[in-house]
Amino acid sequence: MNWFRECHAVTLLIPDGLVITTGGTRIKFQVGPTGADIEGFVPPYLFRRVRPQITSISATRLERGRGVTINIAPATTLTSAALVSTGAHTHWVDTGTQRRVVLPVTQNGTTAEIDTPHEPNLVPAGYYMLFAMVDDIPSVRRRPTGAIQETQVGLPDGFPH
Repeated sequence: MNWFRECHAVTLLIPDGLVITTGGTRIKFQVGPTGADIEGFVPPYLFRRVRPQITSISATRLERGRGVTINIAPATTLTSAALVSTGAHTHWVDTGTQRRVVLPVTQNGTTAEIDTPHEPNLVPAGYYMLFAMVDDIPSVRRRPTGAIQETQVGLPDGFPH
């Protein structure tokens, strides 16, 4: 990132694992961003080896306490999975329920079972992206449809997955 950003800046993890930041106010001694500037950051871990890919997912809506099956390619050993809440920024201090929940994985070949937590305080209502992880290298996200509600987790109908 090339610019110092302060009040009114937003930084988001996007579904392919990159990070974008935008907004912020100029400070008097800085030539730099305006509200229309967007910067991207490509984390170096994305280039260490081939990223896992979630090729299919068994559920269109995840539910708390229920498992989901994913298939991955290429054949690799996953170390975990992660649910990451999507950003819903309206102001730099109103980021919604920002969280990353690491989930255990049971794997057999290219098929993996992932269990979601039962506890609403770990996975509150909201929208999430699902990543398969090899060490700290994430897959491109998969988005189940439907938001996490009192009994369910996922993203709204109509979102690509």
